[in-house]
Amino acid sequence: TENQGLAEARNTGIKHSTGFYILPLDSDDKIEATYLQHAVDILNENENIGIVYGRALYFGEKEGEWNLEFAELDKIIFYNQIYASAFYRRADFEKVGGYDSGMKYGWEDWEFWLAILELGREIKFIDKICFYYRIVNGSMVRSMTDEHRKYLQQRVYSRHSKLYEPYFSDPISLYSSFTYYKNEF
Repeated sequence: TENQGLAEARNTGIKHSTGFYILPLDSDDKIEATYLQHAVDILNENENIGIVYGRALYFGEKEGEWNLEFAELDKIIFYNQIYASAFYRRADFEKVGGYDSGMKYGWEDWEFWLAILELGREIKFIDKICFYYRIVNGSMVRSMTDEHRKYLQQRVYSRHSKLYEPYFSDPISLYSSFTYYKNEF
């Protein structure tokens, strides 16, 4: 297809697949041989689990373990803690309408994880190396501008405002606190 961005590329690929479970894997990344079996077993054992991922290593221009925190709702709404190659159910992909093509500068996986969490799903972390992420200079994430980040943050917030309500239900108080701390520090 004509290049329509990463989100639409993933949507197109998944729509043409037949699997019950989905694992997006970029062509330059790798997975551990046991990742498939561990993730499928977890998803088969618990219908409430919606996202499965594990520890990861960098390779390429940077090497070592990716310091990932266990993704918890009160943190993942502020920044992504799950790499794009996590497992999930095709049924959940269909319920949320796939990846948001409006996430044109990146972070489409973060927005997607939030959509799955809004379905009431849980996250499961495998405490073993499951994923190998290639680091390359000039990647899409590394070339993102502040303007792109602001656009993406606004889009995530507007699409998932219900998740943010417990933290930002009173924008006037939030603004007052922000102004106070900005002036104070």
